[in-house]
Amino acid sequence: MKTLFWDFHGTLIRAEKLWSKSLYQAIKHIWPDRAITLEQLSASQHPGTFPWDYPDRDYRHLTDPDKWWQAMEQQFAAISQRCGLTAAEAAQVAPTVRERILEPANFHLYEDAIETLEILSKQGWRHILLSNNFPELPVLMDQLDISRFFDQQIVSALVGFEKPHPEIFALAIERAGYPMICVMIGDNPQADAWGAQQAGMSAILVHPRGETDSTVPVCQNLSDLIPLLQEYRS
Repeated sequence: MKTLFWDFHGTLIRAEKLWSKSLYQAIKHIWPDRAITLEQLSASQHPGTFPWDYPDRDYRHLTDPDKWWQAMEQQFAAISQRCGLTAAEAAQVAPTVRERILEPANFHLYEDAIETLEILSKQGWRHILLSNNFPELPVLMDQLDISRFFDQQIVSALVGFEKPHPEIFALAIERAGYPMICVMIGDNPQADAWGAQQAGMSAILVHPRGETDSTVPVCQNLSDLIPLLQEYRS
């Protein structure tokens, strides 16, 4: 069966400054008069904050959701301290960020997401989520009413590897039953396109971030996938 592996953030949904905005809201809820700005927090969220910043590592020790979020809370506390909170204040605010990040109102499906998934399903494509993300992503997909399109949901926080690590792609292909035709749809040239190609998969970039490889097709809208994917025959 022909199978599409889908990224989530930036591909199916928009969630602008999700992590820094949620931390900002958490700080302002406790200390509304504190002179910390969203821009400060965004600038202090340097590369290395999240597991997907080090995709060569093995994170299987963090596949329990509470352990994964505890690791994130350490990062939230470190960012808070870099922006002027004391260690005690940072420790107070960090555990409150999780519930803000998981608020469904933060996530906005691209306008053509549902229609594109519906049409591709009718054309015989099977959909599997393959995302670098938090452990509650399957629940969020239910809340966004898109889990009905997906046979499986493979989330990095639950399996312990981040794209483009070869282990997460190997796991995805295995769980899909080794389909003859499989295409990765994502927005990240390295994590999605390069990782997929290294695993022997095809790749298409949508709403791409960063420089793209001329060998990888690029779509500006999800609906552009429909004619492009007609070239793939089962």
